[in-house]
Amino acid sequence: MAGWKHFEEIAAWQHSYQVKLRVYALLERSKIKRDIKLTTQLRESARSAPSNIAEGFGRFGNKEFARFARMSKGSLHESLNHLIDARDQ
Repeated sequence: MAGWKHFEEIAAWQHSYQVKLRVYALLERSKIKRDIKLTTQLRESARSAPSNIAEGFGRFGNKEFARFARMSKGSLHESLNHLIDARDQ
C-alpha cells in the first residue's frame, strides 16, 4: 500500500501520534485531572486516531484503509472538541 512497509512510516500516523503524546502530557496537569469524564474521553479519542491508522494499514485494500483514515480524522476532531471544552472550563 503506497510503498509503506510499516504504519509508522505514514505521516498521518506520525502526526496523530504526536497529538496523542501532547494530550497525555496535558492530562498530567492537576487542574484537568480532576475532570475524570473529560480526561477519559480525551485520552480515548487521542488514542483512537493513530490506532485507526495502524488498524487500517493492517487491513487489505486501499478502500478499507481510507475508511479507517476517515475514522482517525473524526477522532482528531473529537479530541479538538474536548480540548475546547477543557479550555472553556
